[in-house]
Amino acid sequence: MKLSYSWLKDYLECDLTPQQIADAMTSIGIEVDSVSEEEEIPGGLAGVVVAEVVECEAHPNSDHLHITKVNDGTGELLTVVCGAPNVAAGQKVLFARLGAVLPGDFKIKKSKIRGVESLGMLCAEDELGIGSSHDGIMELPADAPVGMEAREYLHVEDDYLIEIGLTPNRVDAASHIGVARDLAAYLKSRGENAEVKLPDVSAFAPDNHDLEVAVRVENPEAAPRYAGVTVTGCKIGPSPEWMQNCLRAAGINPKNNLVDITNFVLFELGQPLHAFDAAKIEGREVVVRTCAEGTPFVTLDGVERKLTDKDLMICSAERPMCIAGVFGGLDSGVSDTTTDVFIESAYFNPVWVRKTAKRFGLNTDSSFRFERGVDPNMQVYAAKRAALLQKHDGVQVHLLESIAAYFYALQGRPEQAPELFREHKLAEVSFFGPCRPMMSLIEQQVWLAQGEYVKVIAHSEGLLRRCEAMHYGLVGLQARIQLAAAQLRFGQRAEARATLAAALLDAVQDDFWVLFVEQYPVLAPLLEGEDWAVCELRLGPFVARILPAGRAFAARLGLPAPAPELPLTDRDRELARLVAGRCTNKEIAAALYLSEGTVKQYINQIYSKLHLTGDARTKRRRLEELMGE
Repeated sequence: MKLSYSWLKDYLECDLTPQQIADAMTSIGIEVDSVSEEEEIPGGLAGVVVAEVVECEAHPNSDHLHITKVNDGTGELLTVVCGAPNVAAGQKVLFARLGAVLPGDFKIKKSKIRGVESLGMLCAEDELGIGSSHDGIMELPADAPVGMEAREYLHVEDDYLIEIGLTPNRVDAASHIGVARDLAAYLKSRGENAEVKLPDVSAFAPDNHDLEVAVRVENPEAAPRYAGVTVTGCKIGPSPEWMQNCLRAAGINPKNNLVDITNFVLFELGQPLHAFDAAKIEGREVVVRTCAEGTPFVTLDGVERKLTDKDLMICSAERPMCIAGVFGGLDSGVSDTTTDVFIESAYFNPVWVRKTAKRFGLNTDSSFRFERGVDPNMQVYAAKRAALLQKHDGVQVHLLESIAAYFYALQGRPEQAPELFREHKLAEVSFFGPCRPMMSLIEQQVWLAQGEYVKVIAHSEGLLRRCEAMHYGLVGLQARIQLAAAQLRFGQRAEARATLAAALLDAVQDDFWVLFVEQYPVLAPLLEGEDWAVCELRLGPFVARILPAGRAFAARLGLPAPAPELPLTDRDRELARLVAGRCTNKEIAAALYLSEGTVKQYINQIYSKLHLTGDARTKRRRLEELMGE
């Protein structure tokens, strides 16, 4: 079984590296076969960039080929022969340059096609390894930045895979959360900080009662627990990008949103699920029973099998639909036309499942877990998790939601922001590239309001780089203003002044002073306390326009301008006492389970908050006085 390091970290809050996690797993009896760095897409799309089709004409020696002129950002138009039926002038596409190696070890070389030289390839989804479509080249939005690397545009991120060999007694490790729980318990036993964060299903609630499916268990020995939930109004399509990435890391090829959700929950929680097309459940009743000896049943692989009276089946009121815990039926599963589903979540007797799987020679991910005994308390939780994932699948961030998140963050009320922003779940939303910078900007504003200044500082670098590449000047300007605000609140006044000065110099050219008004409640100490004309003559009158508007803005919100430094948190005080007690950074790091680099950053933050200046010895002595040491 393969575990994704990044997926595991969604549930396990700790600072361990992939190798350290592997070592810890070995210590608790989980056999680790290997730890390897894994590219999300083989080759990482090296040599593939966003390009524009400038010209497109029919190939004179072919009835389906086209000769195109492509701008890949190098300043030279390249001739490319393309056979895609949808290619047209004006399109933004993903272009593989000469020398690029695509998945399948396919190297792009200079070639002559029907007498015309071709200097690259316009790519379809399946050729890039990012989808299954081969209907034509992948078309991008009109504002896709020419020359940007595909890896950056598509947010391709690499991962580490930890491959484990599961022994029969360690079915608890057959899921990411199962391993996260084991690791957390182990690390806590060693006095280290480690917390398991389970997905929140508190939002689960019946939307309606339009699709009620009765459940009748006739064989409780074989099925001690059986739960199910119905979901209406489903639209079959691709699952979100983040979910597909998780499944690929686990060795599962994404299929569609419904199937992907059941597989995702399987590898997340270790609980197998099965989705039935509700329209195919005759009598709106699910019956868990055995069938008569010799009953024919066609499984998903198209094979007709003869049932025995010892095979537990999931049936409708009229016919069998699924071999319980082993394999689905051909005529009851979801299809492209499915709109309503019944999601099964059960605990089946391991002995019954093992014998049936052996009898038919079927070994599936579900039967593997049922045979070894899944958690008997997980069924309802898993059903709720799947239903919520389906409900939010393909969710769009509505304009009003985004505005509300930004508005509440400016007001200092992040707890009232929509959940996607408040809980920072934007990673669960499948955004197209051009939308991300604006969403990231709103997320940073929420972080500011939540006091997560380090996150804003760390996140801003990537956001600014992306804005520059995509020529999103206004978003980039706002991001720099947010960065200055975070640096100031974090105690990095000199860095904040430099960042703000650069933002002001950019903004003064186009008179974008309103953006600074929004951040006035945080930036007031800098805006009010500096002579900006010294930096640049034009900045004096520019800032003079900002100040009265900023004061009025803060007054309307009822927010006094905060001091630039924060009071000491409990964590700060704990660390400050150790510093005042003459502990070294190494000793503090060991005591608080932090890296020495993090300790150093915390100490500098504390000095800034307390206005302590001078050399290291002076600041430490003053801290000792303040802490009463």
